[in-house]
Amino acid sequence: SGTSSIKIEERSKPVPTGREVMIRVVASGLNRIDTYMSKGAFGKVDVLGMEVSGFVEACGDQVKTYKKGDSVMALLTDGGHSQYVVVDERHVIAVKGLSIEEAAAIPEQWLTAFQLLFLVGEMKQGDNVLIHAGGSGVGKFQLFLDSPHVFKQTNTHTSPNRHSSSTTRDSNGWDCICHGRFEREN
Repeated sequence: SGTSSIKIEERSKPVPTGREVMIRVVASGLNRIDTYMSKGAFGKVDVLGMEVSGFVEACGDQVKTYKKGDSVMALLTDGGHSQYVVVDERHVIAVKGLSIEEAAAIPEQWLTAFQLLFLVGEMKQGDNVLIHAGGSGVGKFQLFLDSPHVFKQTNTHTSPNRHSSSTTRDSNGWDCICHGRFEREN
């Protein structure tokens, strides 16, 4: 398991049916969950990758929203690090105002950040927000979505100094709590 088991293979091009669209993948996101998947944390996964962007190549006979050639991004359960993926049209979003490469980072990280802040957290203007791991993919998107001009936010991250802890205000107006990285000594 792990990266030693990653390999390149030839596979048949998938065929969309029903409400599925086939996407010719231009870019795919690589996320922390892919490392867990590569180690078998969620059972056997043949092909990693949960978020992609590209162009619709074909549509199942019940697809109403997209047509061949549309620029899209999609959230998948796995399989995104492929040339082609098949996914239900309800998990696909049209790409507008972004490059096709930028769009590959939206489905997993940006939508998770949005969901946590606004749907789960029900954040409103004037709320105080504590964002853990502000340097992670989801954390960075939360910092972007949670503008310091709208919300009072505090960001946590680790420092290379093992035994330090400090609070600062960065150039964007965010209060940053920095904790030292504590490593087990042998």
